[in-house]
Amino acid sequence: AAGALLRASAAPAPATEPLTEVATPGASSIAAVAALLGGGAAGFVKTLVYVTDDNAPLMALVRGDRAVDEDKLCALAKVARVRLAADAVVREVTGAEVGFAGAQGRRIPVFADGEVAALASAVTGANRTDHHVRGFNLGREVPGARIGELRRTLAGDACGRCDGGHYRVARGWRQIPGPIGNADIGRIDMRGEPFCG
Repeated sequence: AAGALLRASAAPAPATEPLTEVATPGASSIAAVAALLGGGAAGFVKTLVYVTDDNAPLMALVRGDRAVDEDKLCALAKVARVRLAADAVVREVTGAEVGFAGAQGRRIPVFADGEVAALASAVTGANRTDHHVRGFNLGREVPGARIGELRRTLAGDACGRCDGGHYRVARGWRQIPGPIGNADIGRIDMRGEPFCG
């Protein structure tokens, strides 16, 4: 996971529209907000509040169609472990119920995936229950965010360690050159995890 963090995003995309709060009553999921406002999940920023082993909160931002890879988050945040924050902690950090969190205006460390930095304008939580914002831009709203690769790798994603490679999913044996003479060794990938090669 740490190797993939080496390919961090360039500077965040410039903002293209103002940050505007919109009412989204009862819509606490990306699918529900998308049904109200339109647009696909890739145009949303998913804001997740985590806590470290010493109960310090931090935020992880990924595109709305992605999931956070907690190992990558730990590597980027330089902590041993993280866990999703309890609802009470989310309310304390954001001032809103779960499902309405946004990174703007928060005074805790924020870690963002490079795909979030590439969004010029996105929809995210407004830190106010039953409200979201349009026009979220990471560079403008959270200039101190640490940007790296936080998203869980999916088949088809570009490889962060090689030029032009893409991840694919396979189960079973994968033959790779062995370190002893001409012998081959195999790597078992029983979980169907993505790999590049």
